[in-house]
Amino acid sequence: MFYRPDEVKKWNEMAQRWVREGKGDEMLPNDASLPLLGARTTANRWLSISSPGPEHKGEDDMFSSDLSDERFRTTFGVAGTKGVALMILYSENDGFVPSTVDKEALVKRMEKAYTEAGGKLGKGSGILPGASHTVKEEGKVREDLLKRVVEFIEDVEKGTL
Repeated sequence: MFYRPDEVKKWNEMAQRWVREGKGDEMLPNDASLPLLGARTTANRWLSISSPGPEHKGEDDMFSSDLSDERFRTTFGVAGTKGVALMILYSENDGFVPSTVDKEALVKRMEKAYTEAGGKLGKGSGILPGASHTVKEEGKVREDLLKRVVEFIEDVEKGTL
């Protein structure tokens, strides 16, 4: 489920107002986050996830398709400068990502920010075919995920990442 732009605007404005008024730790109304997240959330948490523009400064918004390459350099790029081993896995059928998003291109932008900063990317990085946000699918989808993660851990242990 996705909110209409007017709904997002409404909840962003309410959350921003609450934070300005010192009510950032109070729960937003049920219809703000319950339909999308399955749980209520505070105004602070809403802004951290929704990361309203134009600055997109939500601390937990690292994967949105509308983030700039510069923003990716301040997240993934910083990890690349620190020698942090990284493998980016993005679910092909993530219900929280609109179907209009080019996931391949988005992952490539994240990977580029990381590798241009000197990071060595795990070879299993990329789109996880058939996977939902939580990878609840059994069989080939979960086996693919586990294979990639195990190979990544082995590479980290061998020091090749």
